[in-house]
Amino acid sequence: MSEASLADVDEPGSEASARDLELLARLKAAGVRLEGLSFTMADVQVSEPSSGVAIVLATVTASAHQQVSVQRRRTVAEIAPAEPRPVVFRLVAAPDGVHWLVRQVWSTS
Repeated sequence: MSEASLADVDEPGSEASARDLELLARLKAAGVRLEGLSFTMADVQVSEPSSGVAIVLATVTASAHQQVSVQRRRTVAEIAPAEPRPVVFRLVAAPDGVHWLVRQVWSTS
């Protein structure tokens, strides 16, 4: 995950972007990066977009992954997979009119 890759996913200046950039800064300050992290979405429900905004409800599960030292290139922590949890995403239409960007994310549990 990098700032450049987040720009392809998060709406610039949004709450989601700020939270993701904060996470990147914390990882960088700790001298680690995440490897093997992925997310699975199930039970996805999408609202009919209105005024360029759509709401997506889904059950999201984060995979097991590792925190790897940037300098030593070795695993410093093994992270277990997370329990599935209900999540709401507020998406906005990207300027290209084709893609959607994340504006907000919150858990309903």
